Amino acid sequence: MTDRTGVVYSMSGFGRGAVEAAGVRVVCEIRTVNQRGLDISLSLPERMLWADPLLRRLVSGAVHRGRVDLNLTVVAGSARSGRALLDAALAARWALELVKLARRLRLERPRADALLAIPGVVRPQEMAPAPARLTPLIRRAFNAAMARLLTMRGREGRALAADVGRRFDRLERLAAGVRADWPAAAARQQDRLTVRLKEALERMGEERRSAREIVTALERGDVSEELTRIASHLAQCRGALKAGSPAGRQLEFLAAELQRETNTTGAKSMDAGIARDVVAMKEEVERIREQVANLE
Repeated sequence: MTDRTGVVYSMSGFGRGAVEAAGVRVVCEIRTVNQRGLDISLSLPERMLWADPLLRRLVSGAVHRGRVDLNLTVVAGSARSGRALLDAALAARWALELVKLARRLRLERPRADALLAIPGVVRPQEMAPAPARLTPLIRRAFNAAMARLLTMRGREGRALAADVGRRFDRLERLAAGVRADWPAAAARQQDRLTVRLKEALERMGEERRSAREIVTALERGDVSEELTRIASHLAQCRGALKAGSPAGRQLEFLAAELQRETNTTGAKSMDAGIARDVVAMKEEVERIREQVANLE
C-alpha cells in the first residue's frame, strides 16, 4: 500500500485494479467523492456477498473520509469453457407466451430451438470459486485499485494544500497589518467617539441611546487577543497540513475558528483602513473553508 506519511489527500479520486490467476479474473474499481464522514457503498455479485465484510475492512483501513463506491466483478474460467446452464423456468414462461401468440396468429407451435435462442434461457455456467481461493485475488485487486486511487487523491491533495498554504500566508500578512495599524486606528476612533460622546452628553435628553452606543464602542478595547488566536490557529493549520491525512476535520474546525476571530476583529473597529483588511481576511478565510472541505 502507498506510504501516506505527511501526505494530505483530497476526497476525490478513482482507481482500478485487475488480477487474473488460475482461470479467475477479479476486477476492483473504487471511486471516491467529498462527504463529511466515511460512507462505503459496495456493488458485488450476489454469489460474492460473503466478501462484503472483508472489503469494508480494507476500505476503512485505507480511507478515512468521503463517499466510497466500490465495484467488484469476478469472472471464472468456466464461463469460457463451453459449459452452459438452461434456465428451465424462464424457458417455460417463454413457451407459454409463444404458444398463446401462435394460437392467436394461427401459426405453428414454437420449436424448442426457438426457445433456446431467447437471451437468458441458455447462459454460460459461472462457478463460484471458494472464498479461500478468491480472498488473495480480491486483496491484490483491491490494493492495486487503492494505490491508483491514492495517487490521484494525493496529487489533488498536494494542489489543494499548496493553495491553502498560500492563503494561510496572505491571511497572516493581513493580520500583521491589522496589528501594526491598530494603535493609530484605535486612537483616531477614540478621538472621534470622544467628540461624539461630548456632543451627545450635551443633548442627553434626546441622545441617551447614542451615548450608550458610543460608550460601548469605547469599551470594546483592542484586538490583540483575536489576532493572537488567529496566529495560533494558523500555526495549528500548518501543523495539520504537515502531518498529513486525515486532516480535513481538524482543518474545518480551525477554519471556523479563524472565521469567528476575524468577525470579532471586524466588529471591534470602525476604521476604514482596518475594515478593508478585515474584509480581505474574511474572503481568505471563506476560501480556506471551501478548500479544506475537499481534504480527507
